[in-house]
Amino acid sequence: MGNQVQVLHQQGYSQRAIAKQLCISRNTVKKYLISNPAEPEYSSRPKSDSKLDVYKPFLHSRIAQASPIHLSGVVLFREIKEQGYTGSLSLLHQYLYDYWGKPDTQPVIRFETPAGK
Repeated sequence: MGNQVQVLHQQGYSQRAIAKQLCISRNTVKKYLISNPAEPEYSSRPKSDSKLDVYKPFLHSRIAQASPIHLSGVVLFREIKEQGYTGSLSLLHQYLYDYWGKPDTQPVIRFETPAGK
């Protein structure tokens, strides 16, 4: 959009004509003419603290203690809930999925049997 406004302005169109042709407000045309359209006007969101951050060291140590047994998220949820965790189970599941990575699935070995046997 911003590039179209710049091109039309360089061709000699007025702000009002550009707004009418592109079906946008004159204020929007003015905004695009003043700003540099190549540079985005947004910034990334600041990272906020998670309810789970306080319990991550416990989770890491608990997972290490239970190794090679794979503890379920429900068991870990129950244990941190006793310590005062107020977040949701889905938040814990998302964190554990990111922590463990995608689970490895074993390929299925298929075999055919003759008909009637």
